[in-house]
Amino acid sequence: MKRGNVLLRGAAVGVMMATLASTANAQTAAASQSASVDQASGAADLGDIVVTAQKRSQTLQSVPVAATAVTGEALTQKGVTTLIDLPAIAPSLNVTSAYGNTSPEMTLRGVGAASFDKNVETAVATYIDEVVLNLSTSKLGQLFDLQRVEVLRGPQGTLYGKNSTGGAINFVTTRPDGTTGGNGSLTISRFGTYDVSLGAQTALTDTLSVRVSGVRRYSDGYTFNTLTGKRLNDADDWAGRLGLRYKDGGVDAYLKVFFDRSTTNGVAYYPQGVNADGSPRPNGSNRLTGYEPPADIDVVAASPTPSKVRNHGATLNLDIDLGGVTLTSVSGYLKSKADYRFDTDESPFDVVDVNHLSNGEQFSQEVRLASPDGGALTWIVGAAYFYQKQLGGLVANFPGFGLTTPLDQRFDERTNSYSGFIDGTYHFSDQFELFAGARVTSDHKKIRQTGKGNFVATVPATYDQSGSASWTK
Repeated sequence: MKRGNVLLRGAAVGVMMATLASTANAQTAAASQSASVDQASGAADLGDIVVTAQKRSQTLQSVPVAATAVTGEALTQKGVTTLIDLPAIAPSLNVTSAYGNTSPEMTLRGVGAASFDKNVETAVATYIDEVVLNLSTSKLGQLFDLQRVEVLRGPQGTLYGKNSTGGAINFVTTRPDGTTGGNGSLTISRFGTYDVSLGAQTALTDTLSVRVSGVRRYSDGYTFNTLTGKRLNDADDWAGRLGLRYKDGGVDAYLKVFFDRSTTNGVAYYPQGVNADGSPRPNGSNRLTGYEPPADIDVVAASPTPSKVRNHGATLNLDIDLGGVTLTSVSGYLKSKADYRFDTDESPFDVVDVNHLSNGEQFSQEVRLASPDGGALTWIVGAAYFYQKQLGGLVANFPGFGLTTPLDQRFDERTNSYSGFIDGTYHFSDQFELFAGARVTSDHKKIRQTGKGNFVATVPATYDQSGSASWTK
């Protein structure tokens, strides 16, 4: 999506001013990537894993998609507790979070999108129980009490829509099944880190059951700000989920509400000083202040870098057997709010600090019909609607340059998206099949941008402009 020139110019001003002081490079730990359960190899170790990669239940070995499926039990055993840990078991997936806990950047097979703008749409779609988590601030909090995770590599546009050119990630939560029981785990590690996960379920009637689960994650942080005395890269996270399931005859309805909250003092940035022409300076020294960053992982930053994310939502999955053909409805609502601050120059001199704000909500509805399994021809036909409203902002202060007026930019963006799709497979034999599909999507977007406090002649001191566009592909 093309962004307004004014917002881009204003953001560039903040980046330019910060670069005069230093180029801040976020240091993130590189996770090893090794296949745990893959369609091509290793899947047999855990038996037949049933997945819904093609919107119907199939064994992983029979899905004509490059996919990795990992059970919730295997995730716990391998210490995968957040989306950032997932590359350790999903080949070709890379997840980093240079902007605290607000905007993970994902690539699959090198395909993805990287931007600090909160309304940039991803190229790797993330789903929870078939409901897309489109807001960038909503993706990190729901990896607990899962039946499995599916990572689909390569374009998935026919069934998953326009934002899956790199691939798709499906979180499938554990549904209540009418039995009574519970489970839990506790992990303790260095830096005051602990992770507690609990789940319990029971039957309320012969047809209605309930499951409740939650997780608490905490860490003191492994990096230290020697100027403020505060630790960085810490974690203070909560998440919970309540699910009700009605199952009787040909009706299976699963209603779920969830929330997650994440707070951290921020990530550690290590400034690398540059000359006016962009070439690096010896020892990373700042050419304006002469400051040299420490050689170890500790930092000396004048401003705190807190990061907060708050998400909550609800989903409803409904399957009705209509005498061979299955009618499926998937409804979802999500609200996500984030506040991320950082000391851009990361030095004892209070040169530049920036605050990113985001407040968004989304609603999605999908309805589809699916043929019975087992026939020579299997097919799915459906339609989907998606709405998103997002308010965002960037506020940059430049005390190190003697500027008292902040750069304050805001946007209000609305999205309406409609789509229809059809997908089918003809099974000539157990060894040979032909599958094809098509999807049409119509997007309508409008945005209003306001700003004040720009510092270059080509950008107005204040502005208020709106625009809209539509696409059908």
